[in-house]
Amino acid sequence: ERVVRMVHEATGIAAITTSDAVEEAIAALEVKRVALFTPYRPAVIEAEKAHFARLGVEVTVEAHLERMRPVDQGEIPADDWRRLAASVDTRDCDALLFSCGGIRLSPVVAAIEEDHRRPVISSNGALLWQALGRLNLRGDATRYGRLFGCTHPTKASASPAAWAASIDAARSRRLASRWASSSRSQG
Repeated sequence: ERVVRMVHEATGIAAITTSDAVEEAIAALEVKRVALFTPYRPAVIEAEKAHFARLGVEVTVEAHLERMRPVDQGEIPADDWRRLAASVDTRDCDALLFSCGGIRLSPVVAAIEEDHRRPVISSNGALLWQALGRLNLRGDATRYGRLFGCTHPTKASASPAAWAASIDAARSRRLASRWASSSRSQG
């Protein structure tokens, strides 16, 4: 929430973050226990597990495909994530959580959900779901996971008009500032 507030104060534009989106997805799916999958090193995974514990979410099992560089994380084939999920026992979790905004997962989300009979939450999927919810956009996107069939929480939703107005206002302020700077430098 701090980052969202800072972005809004600096730009006047409503913002969302991946971590907030994942937390809202967890709440929307009423998840209390997750199987965690990441490309991160153990120290980052431990920090994530501690964060989820503070939220009241238990990490029942964890598996990772450690990659140090973000570009390497993004090059992991989607099927490797499916195989990783298949390599662990996920029967004690409510959902499978794939944590990282840089991984490719959307091609296999439906298959993973079918394999495990549990919803999948991915960082990017949660972010997209949250953005669509904020804009009150509806449609059938369930091929990207059960999350997209959930009603978005109304507590933080802004109307599409409010988002558009915040973006237009920020754009107008930037243009006015540029014009004023240009006029002073020419005068």
